[in-house]
Amino acid sequence: GDDDAARLARRCDDGVPLVVDAEAVQLVRGQPGRAGRGSLLTPHAGELARLLGVSREAVHADPLTHVRSAAQRFEITVLLKGATQYIAQPDGRVTIAVAGPSWTAQAGSGDTLAGICATLLASGLSAHWSAVLGASVQALTAQSNPGPWPPDVLAQRLPEVIADLTELVG
Repeated sequence: GDDDAARLARRCDDGVPLVVDAEAVQLVRGQPGRAGRGSLLTPHAGELARLLGVSREAVHADPLTHVRSAAQRFEITVLLKGATQYIAQPDGRVTIAVAGPSWTAQAGSGDTLAGICATLLASGLSAHWSAVLGASVQALTAQSNPGPWPPDVLAQRLPEVIADLTELVG
């Protein structure tokens, strides 16, 4: 809507870390650094391309450069969603999450991932670790449950995978 930028600015002023997803991704263009280093931007390749003013093909051809560029330009941690997921920090460091099967890049998976990351961010993890762990646990869940499955069905299987991981680390 017409007041989306103002709503985002108010949420940024709250000082609470945000997960900025979907249509809100484009709103950070006019507010570099406003969401704060504690927040997470979660575009897919098309959204990142629009944000940076490049083609989607350019993002696909060189995801590392483009995700790093966005994190530095907008001073926010960026999770580039897709079958391979890249997490860039404003200081230029990039982490690649555990890769999932190609079917995990289906419509709706990014919304589910944003919710996972928001939950982790709200629990006190940094934006970087919320993105790395959120993307990785989603991928591990897909690997453990060969599909394709719709994102909501896959999300219902997260607790089992998280419990298995918890047992591994003691």
